Order: sequence, then structure tokens, then C-alpha cells
Amino acid sequence: LLLCCCTLMNEANMKQNFKISIKDGEIKGEIVEVSGQKVRAFLGIPYAQPPVGNLRFQKPQPLNHGSTNKGKQPNICHQTDDSGYSVLDKTFNRW
Repeated sequence: LLLCCCTLMNEANMKQNFKISIKDGEIKGEIVEVSGQKVRAFLGIPYAQPPVGNLRFQKPQPLNHGSTNKGKQPNICHQTDDSGYSVLDKTFNRW
């Protein structure tokens, strides 16, 4: 009985994945909880082909049709904190 309850609780906490079909292909999504509400999330949907190779510094090119969404968070933009604000935060607001 304990094993059954643990299994059911684990399945309830897992994200629910699904696919929808549109004219350009399939989009993978998942149901996630945001601010206490369940919403449908479609992550990593590109709007154009990646600007690599001869597409670099050109106008965006349309996507090829098919399944375009990987269903996961996109890569974050790498940033460094060299703006000087970290120094100001430590010294500026002293009472």
C-alpha cells in the first residue's frame, strides 16, 4: 500500500507532456504550474532558422516545416557582470 501511494504521488508531480498539430507541423508542450495555476507551456519555439554559416548577419530565414519544438528550456544568454553595479550595491546604499 505504501509503495502504491508513493508511486501515485510521484506520477502526480511529474510534468504532463503533450503534442499539438498546427499547419506547420507538431509542437511539443507540457503542463506546468505557475503561480498556483496549471498552464500549457511551449518552450524553445524558434521563429527562424538559426543564424549560422552563410545565414550569419543576414535577414531571418523561415523555418523548415516539421516538428520544430524540442520541448525544453532554451539555452540562456551568457552574460558577465562587469558593469560595476556590484561594487555600487555594496557601497552606495550605506546608512
